[in-house]
This record gives sequence, C-alpha cells and structure tokens, in this order.
Amino acid sequence: MEEGTNDRANNYLPYIPQHRYSLFATLNLNNGFKARIETKSSGSYYMDNANTEKYSGYDFVTDIMMGYSKKNHTIQLNINNLFDKH
Repeated sequence: MEEGTNDRANNYLPYIPQHRYSLFATLNLNNGFKARIETKSSGSYYMDNANTEKYSGYDFVTDIMMGYSKKNHTIQLNINNLFDKH
C-alpha cells in the first residue's frame, strides 16, 4: 500500500443502516374519510467512509395522516414525528 493512503477494505458504506423497519395501518371509509398511522425504526450506521463516526439510529418515529376525499379532490393533514423523537 502506498504511503498516505488508507485501507478501507471491509468497511461499511456510510449512511446505509443494516436494518430498517416500518409498520403501518390504513383506514379508508366509504364516506371519504381516511387515516394512516406509521412507525419507523432504523439501525445504526456509519457517517464516514473510514467508519470512525457512527449514528445510533432511531426507534418508533411515528407519523399520522387524516384526510377526506370526494371525487377527484383530497384534503389531508400529515403530522410527521408525532411524539418528537430524536
């Protein structure tokens, strides 16, 4: 290996967690009302090519959506990160 180069063989790619999970439930009523709740989790991942800085990931970040549809029109309210998880 040349002087001044770093061997990064077998390092993980940055910003790509090994595991991500998502779970959701959706409700669509015949009268046009609809709702959805979703929770997401992500495993830890490295933040640089050298794999020296690691982000710990997150668990159960929850989003909700409530809306109403009539013919070709829809109005909805989305709230992301409902419980303000960091």
